[in-house]
Amino acid sequence: MLKAGRTILLQNEYTCEIITPLVAKGADKRMLELRASALKGLMRFWWRTLHGHLSLEKLRKREGELFGESEMNVSIPSL
Repeated sequence: MLKAGRTILLQNEYTCEIITPLVAKGADKRMLELRASALKGLMRFWWRTLHGHLSLEKLRKREGELFGESEMNVSIPSL
């Protein structure tokens, strides 16, 4: 555990096996690429799935603390 001022930073290391497609073709159609945004999106999805017992407010707060938050507050209307 690292301490930086009043903030406590936790460092965890995981070994993961990808069992679903996670790569896509980019500009060079002959090469597959793995984008950090795809990996981060996948991690967010599973984090939300594993923490679905939390209230929406707590879920958003903890997710933002772990993965970062967008500066924009965008509301998507439900259909």
